[in-house]
Amino acid sequence: MSYGTMADVTTALVALVGVSPEKAQAWCDGVGSTQVRDAIDDWSLWYSSELMLARDGLVGLHEQLAVVRESLEAADAELGRAAS
Repeated sequence: MSYGTMADVTTALVALVGVSPEKAQAWCDGVGSTQVRDAIDDWSLWYSSELMLARDGLVGLHEQLAVVRESLEAADAELGRAAS
């Protein structure tokens, strides 16, 4: 792929930031450029992977916060018993 084509693909991808992969794919199909279509396919895979990583990160954070909450509740109960 030439530098000019890469620059064109990059410009096209920048314009698609925040656009769902489906809309990006529809735009790419309308343009008809195989290089852009391939770049969109790569971007869609990255986008999906990033969403999965973010979801996994949120699940992990939720689990950590649940442990912290349980620890705080236990400590609060101990303080309540000690104060009585």
